[in-house]
Amino acid sequence: PTDLIDPRSAISGSTDLEVRETKHLYLRQSALKGEIAAWIDASHLKKAYAASGLDYDAMVASVVTSQPRNPALKPAEIWFKNKGVVAYDSVAAMLAAAEEAKAGGQAINSTYVYDNLTGLKLFGKAAYLVKDKSGEVLAFMKKADSQQHIAQHGSTPLPGAEPLAMLP
Repeated sequence: PTDLIDPRSAISGSTDLEVRETKHLYLRQSALKGEIAAWIDASHLKKAYAASGLDYDAMVASVVTSQPRNPALKPAEIWFKNKGVVAYDSVAAMLAAAEEAKAGGQAINSTYVYDNLTGLKLFGKAAYLVKDKSGEVLAFMKKADSQQHIAQHGSTPLPGAEPLAMLP
């Protein structure tokens, strides 16, 4: 900090600072694009999808190109510890299945839903869930978006009692 004007610790406010010699390395990621792509290996994911009868490349294309309420995707999934991935026709159906699994002692690794506005896939525990007047449960990535939907459509927020994703 010898070239800083009046340096002080952001944590304690102290001006009694220790000067250390450091060496910073900067990587130009654009120059390493090929090496980075080679390092990322999805072969284990492709094998897992194939074993489940799923097309990995088609799934990646549909998820990467997100769209709200994508008709090609089921709106909710539970990843069971011993049963694999189960997709549900609605978030409400997934919530009911999660309760049933919990009551039956089945282990859930995680749950997933899609954001109602962007179509991005979210951990179930991270989503703000709203029940609209028709009874449909919608998931939102942002609390503000769920609150706006509630205000505009007279929906009801669902309480986030126990997280559904990453249960032990």
